[in-house]
Amino acid sequence: MRKKPEPHPLYATSTYWSYRGMLKRCYLPTNPKYEHYGARGISVCERWRESFGAFVEDMGEKPDSLTLDRIDNDGDYEPGNCRWTTYSQQNLNRRPNSGRKNPVRRSDGAVFRNACDAARNTEGASAHGIRDNLRGRSKSHAGYTWTKIKSSSPLGAIS
Repeated sequence: MRKKPEPHPLYATSTYWSYRGMLKRCYLPTNPKYEHYGARGISVCERWRESFGAFVEDMGEKPDSLTLDRIDNDGDYEPGNCRWTTYSQQNLNRRPNSGRKNPVRRSDGAVFRNACDAARNTEGASAHGIRDNLRGRSKSHAGYTWTKIKSSSPLGAIS
């Protein structure tokens, strides 16, 4: 009869729960944070995905009051891109929130992540002017009309 392996000594500790949270954000579509991780293509390196022990070898135990952070928010959970950090430091290392879910289309068909992104990529445009046009306060801005893209619509190639 095959003997059940002993659990890792750090099983059921805050280190383990950080590890499990990382996996759930990346691989469990029913997780509330999945859209910001797994749906964006963020994954966990194979070594960590297959072994909590390997995760602990690379990261060490979770220090009190610290949280798991990716240095490059578009990068995966892997050695060299992860650290234990304070919540306030992690908040400084976030993707911009402004307009993240507000993609816009310019009248020539170009699609942008949000009004700020559109303004950066359109000569003579400002995010404020684009938002005014979207709200119907002006007929055009910087020579274009602008439309909101419903969040359920596929964005296609984003400029």
